[in-house]
Amino acid sequence: MSMSLPQHSLFNFDTPFATGSSGMSNSQAPATPVETLSISDLMKNPHVQSMYNSYQEMANQVLQGAQLQQNLWQEKQNLWQENCRLSAEVRALQVNQSQSRGRYAATPTPNRCITYFITLDKLKPC
Repeated sequence: MSMSLPQHSLFNFDTPFATGSSGMSNSQAPATPVETLSISDLMKNPHVQSMYNSYQEMANQVLQGAQLQQNLWQEKQNLWQENCRLSAEVRALQVNQSQSRGRYAATPTPNRCITYFITLDKLKPC
């Protein structure tokens, strides 16, 4: 199923700069090409102002999302480290408990918890 785009322009960049759409006759002044206008003149156009405001809102949302993702990755890293520390502490307590009961265990198993430094594109074990 194909969608067809409207045949008319979504934004009319002629207003308020072009002479035809502002009610003035074509003999008074020629239309000004958009490319030659300054930013301040472009921002007088309500369509340009609306597009700029939409762009700013979307850019802010993207930045907030990226910051939130970075915060979540950091929190995950902190939780992994805490988990590793607690796992090692539990293993040490188990070894001490078994030794105090007269069952001498062999050397405790090494810490099997792997800490990952997380980047946006891949995981890297340290």
